[in-house]
Amino acid sequence: IKLDLYGLVDQKIRDHIEECHLETKVALHGNVTRKEIINIMSGADILLLCINKAINSAGRIPAKLFDYIASGKPILALGNTHGDVAEILNYTNTGRIFEYEDIEGVRAFILKIINSEHMEDSSKSTLLNPRIDEYSQIHQTKKLASLLDQLTKKQSS
Repeated sequence: IKLDLYGLVDQKIRDHIEECHLETKVALHGNVTRKEIINIMSGADILLLCINKAINSAGRIPAKLFDYIASGKPILALGNTHGDVAEILNYTNTGRIFEYEDIEGVRAFILKIINSEHMEDSSKSTLLNPRIDEYSQIHQTKKLASLLDQLTKKQSS
């Protein structure tokens, strides 16, 4: 298993990678463009989504979750298992979320993905899952436009 991290990585994480001598297993790539990361995601086996440990984390939905869902790749999320991200992952059946301390759960999820046919062609799951479309950029933009229309109609009344 090799972990490729893109974007800003906290110095504590960088230090921990070094302390544990994981440089051969964890690659830090820095920032890349959205276009590049979409391309990179298509070659990944599992996508990692880390939700900050914060009091209001249950209501946070990172924008990258929508790109992850659209990729058709299995999503391994770490964070609040009762939050909005958990609800979306369960609803779309595109991944699982675990508390940061749930090492056995994460391990079992990774092994299940590695040992499944999902690794052979995960793009099929996207095509066969109609719930995923609800989280596409087009659908979400239409939803936002509709909400804005409703707000402007109420204000002009």
